[in-house]
Amino acid sequence: MTVFWKRGNTEAMFELSEEEQLEERAIELTEKLLKGKRVDVARREIFWSMDMGLSICQCAKKIEETGKPEQAMSTEMIEQAIMGWLDMGEYYLDGLTEDQEGELDDAVWEWIESHNEGS
Repeated sequence: MTVFWKRGNTEAMFELSEEEQLEERAIELTEKLLKGKRVDVARREIFWSMDMGLSICQCAKKIEETGKPEQAMSTEMIEQAIMGWLDMGEYYLDGLTEDQEGELDDAVWEWIESHNEGS
């Protein structure tokens, strides 16, 4: 994948490494598949259906199964993409107060830290 970056009349070209390309694909696939999903931060679950709440690890495995074999995205790479998606908070409900958003951000951060520690 080649990325072009224009600044004024100067054009710089950057080649992404194979791993960087895989990371980009993992992020794109993760965001696509998690779009519109409900998140229960207290239970630390992402809901794929009304009754199917999955952990970060379980979601990563589910996403990995939907990827193309030639993409060879690792579970860890997908987990990182999921944690990035959780951190962005695009699943937050409209109408939250600033305090509620802050509390939710803190809870998400604790979830991510706990996952990274292997809990």
